[in-house]
Amino acid sequence: MSARRRDGLHQLTFEDLRQWLQMHRDAFVVTDTKDSNIRFLRYLQANGGDIRPQLIVQIYRMSELQAARQLGSRAVWLTVYKYAYPAWALSRISGVDAFVIPVASYDRYRNPMLMERVHFYVHAVPAQLVDETFRRLPGIYGIYVD
Repeated sequence: MSARRRDGLHQLTFEDLRQWLQMHRDAFVVTDTKDSNIRFLRYLQANGGDIRPQLIVQIYRMSELQAARQLGSRAVWLTVYKYAYPAWALSRISGVDAFVIPVASYDRYRNPMLMERVHFYVHAVPAQLVDETFRRLPGIYGIYVD
């Protein structure tokens, strides 16, 4: 917590985040826990309380889906890059609200029928390319901006 950030922002403890979300009921947070996601999901189950509906839980493995669903969060998004889920497998996955794919892998994951059923987000898009990215990638619901 004492580390200085170069961007001028400051870190929040979980309690800081809880208080902020309680004051901003229209806000949502997308989680992004790379290493100990199951441990984090258990922590949220025990400590998330009334802010869980404001959380969009990002998972990286299908083995995390059940724990994520039990939270009562707003949504569960499966991010495919870390474990390289093949494109054909996405249409067989149920229980997730969205898939998050690398923008560079869009052509590999593009499936218009699936994109009509489930939201797709792309990540690693430079801020100045957001408008262009939306225009050239049909079926994308949202973008993670670098």
